[in-house]
Amino acid sequence: MYVEKIKFTDFEGNPGVKTIYFNLNKMEVVNIQWSVPGGIKQLFEKIVEEQDIQKILLWMEEILSKAYGIKSDDGKRFMKPADGWLEFKEGPAYDDWMFDVIRNPNKAAAIMRAIMPEIEAMEAAPTKDVSEVTQTD
Repeated sequence: MYVEKIKFTDFEGNPGVKTIYFNLNKMEVVNIQWSVPGGIKQLFEKIVEEQDIQKILLWMEEILSKAYGIKSDDGKRFMKPADGWLEFKEGPAYDDWMFDVIRNPNKAAAIMRAIMPEIEAMEAAPTKDVSEVTQTD
C-alpha cells in the first residue's frame, strides 16, 4: 500500500490536506501482469529505456486508477468506489500531486513498488505449464 498526505489549494483558494491511498491486492496484480505480453515489469523497463514519457504516464494512470481507494477506519477493508478515482482526478489535489510524480522518477518508481510488490515474487516463482496440471475428482 502507498499512502501520502498531500497539501493543495482548492478552487476557491482555500488550503487543504488530503491523505491518498493506493493498493492492489494479489489478484489485481495478477490481472495487470497477465494483461501485458511479457508482464508489466518488462513493459515498464522497455518504455523507461525508450524514454517514452507518454506511455509511462498512460500506464501509471491506468495502474493508479485501479489502485486508488479508501482504507476503512478499522483497517480491515480497502474500498474502491466506482467514482473514487474520477473524484480525485477532478479535484485540485490530483494535479499538483501527479505533476510531482511525473517530474520525480524515483517517487514514481517507489509508488509502483509499494502498490505492486507481488510483481517481483510472481516473476521469481516457478510456473507450471497448463498441460502439467491435473484435475482430481
